[in-house]
Amino acid sequence: MHSTLHRILGLLSLCALPSACDLGAAEPGGTGPLRRVTEARGLSRTAISEGQSVDFEGVVTYLRDASKEQFNFNLNDQTGGVMVYPNDFIPLQHGQRVRVRGTTDLSREGLRVNASSVEAGPVGEMPSPVRFGFEDLYLPENQGLFVEVEATVRCCRLELPLIQPRRLAIDIGRGKAPLTAWMLRFDLEKDVLLPGTKVRLRGAALHWLNPRGQIQSVSLMMNSMEDVDVVQLPATPSSQSIDEVLHWNKSPKSAEQISTSGTVTCVIPGELVVIQDGPFAIRVRPLSPDARGVVQPNFAVGDRINVSGFPVVGEYSVELEDAQITERKDSGAVIPDDYADAEAVLSKNGLVDRDGRLIRLDATVLEVREREGKTVVELTSGRQYFSAFLPLSFGVPAFLEPGAQLRLTGICTLLLSEERRRAGVMPNRFSLVLPDANHVELLRAALWWNRRRLSAALASVCGLAGFAGVFAFSVGRKNRALKREITRREAAENRLFSERVRMASDLHDNLEQTLLATSLQLNAATRTVDQNPQAAVNRLALAGQLLARGRKEVKEAVWDLQFGGTQKQLLSDILTKECADAGAVSATEVCCSVSEDEPLLPASFIVQVLRIVRESLTNAFKHAAATQIQVAAVFDDGALTVKVVDNGRGFDPQSAPGPDAGHFGLSNMLERAKKLRGTLEILRMQGGGTSVCVRIPLPE
Repeated sequence: MHSTLHRILGLLSLCALPSACDLGAAEPGGTGPLRRVTEARGLSRTAISEGQSVDFEGVVTYLRDASKEQFNFNLNDQTGGVMVYPNDFIPLQHGQRVRVRGTTDLSREGLRVNASSVEAGPVGEMPSPVRFGFEDLYLPENQGLFVEVEATVRCCRLELPLIQPRRLAIDIGRGKAPLTAWMLRFDLEKDVLLPGTKVRLRGAALHWLNPRGQIQSVSLMMNSMEDVDVVQLPATPSSQSIDEVLHWNKSPKSAEQISTSGTVTCVIPGELVVIQDGPFAIRVRPLSPDARGVVQPNFAVGDRINVSGFPVVGEYSVELEDAQITERKDSGAVIPDDYADAEAVLSKNGLVDRDGRLIRLDATVLEVREREGKTVVELTSGRQYFSAFLPLSFGVPAFLEPGAQLRLTGICTLLLSEERRRAGVMPNRFSLVLPDANHVELLRAALWWNRRRLSAALASVCGLAGFAGVFAFSVGRKNRALKREITRREAAENRLFSERVRMASDLHDNLEQTLLATSLQLNAATRTVDQNPQAAVNRLALAGQLLARGRKEVKEAVWDLQFGGTQKQLLSDILTKECADAGAVSATEVCCSVSEDEPLLPASFIVQVLRIVRESLTNAFKHAAATQIQVAAVFDDGALTVKVVDNGRGFDPQSAPGPDAGHFGLSNMLERAKKLRGTLEILRMQGGGTSVCVRIPLPE
């Protein structure tokens, strides 16, 4: 409500400027050019790119006139703002009223106007800006508006030399939602703002879009320091221990600076600094050099430093962003924590505080490669795999090759997948950031007979053996081809026979019994139709249910033929799709998870598991009126456990209707579990809902 009121006042101030008659009358009729910015913003991207005719009147709120080639300005009328790119240079001033004729165009900032003519009118005061919060600036309808936003300065720097003349960049924003204000006219001697300064900025909100028209970032285009009000000078950052900073749990909107100290354990210039104090460590993202070229003082691993920055929650722990080094002292190196292997690193005892600490462990190299300017080393230790990262600028040791046994000292980085983050469980993976190549110690070099050399030698031996056996192969080629064909046909016949046996068993156990029960019900209805018509009707209804069940069994048998077979697949691929399809059809939230390191399973085995899960989902939809269902599959101790839990009404399995009443779901689930040598347990949970748990030994 507050921001909306200011926007209305700002638009009213535009209306108070000189009328359109000072610049020329508008064309009459409704078929002429667009007269208001909001009308142009209502066009589709296709219509904008086709070049719609416009005739806008408004006030210049942002002006870039460094040269004729770099001449553009922002026009605000009573309905919105838009960037204008004239064909010819014309002297203008901020607050000057103008009339623009031209056509619409589509660019990286979305809608713009290519002006064929610009008529300058009287110069007045700038309109009152619309006061917005950060979230409001990302709304598409606010593109180009003259706005005012209050924020805390993170860094004040010069724009990259790629764009000339260089502008003053004021980085503001919070955490992972930054925003940069660009200033055209400035004085480096007095206009550079210190980090932590609370300011009120005025300018044109400019959106930068991707090729699909989605907002990637927002900039605030300002003219000079006249568009900046200093609300509050930087406060002295509160001094806290690293342990206290790691427990920071405030909203990012607080934009407070915190000071802490520790011993440097890792430095990646311009990217990352890690400091540690006792058992606690924190990552520090250093501040970029400011507009005057002031850089951080020199420091190295082992120095004790004081830093002040803005706390944010990183991937797993709290970090300090835009941090300044305020003091450096000589200190001793941090003694790393020793671990027996990678599995010990992920033990739950003290796992949270382990993130960011300097640790040391032994591991064996599996693979070495380069990626995104870093050397990535894949390693194994115990039964756990992990990665270590070393910047290419530090060089790669010659002994770093597959098979080498190393002792690594680096920064522990706990890795948490999005699924585990949502579930609130502990990390199950980690990586190491190696400060430099000196933190890699060779324990045992890779054997000369490593995989690469062994493969080359084996290829040579195979080549010689192949050359020596050419004659023998040519003589016996037909016999070998015949034997292979016989073997292939025997294998195919065995598979076909096994599939026929399985199909016969399914038809005998399910379809034959269903048809027999249907026949009995029809005969009974025929005998009782004269004496007891209602009983006959009930029996006919039951026969109809049995026939429907038989039809379903035939469809499932056909589905088994299409999906089943001897090929092996991952259960997660099929189970995830089954749950997604079931949720879409029933409008019920169905969540699915499968444990990691799942094996490939025969498709015929997966079919039986899916039919048990499908019956459980059908019961939850049809009888329990469930709104949420969780399906979880876990592989452990050579068995598969599948649990289907819903939040429905729940029921007592002992009192549920059975095949005599035309309900075959539970009995079929039990029969399938028995055929797979498994067990099925159905429980009614306290507070409502049902849990179906089937545990099946994995096929050999």
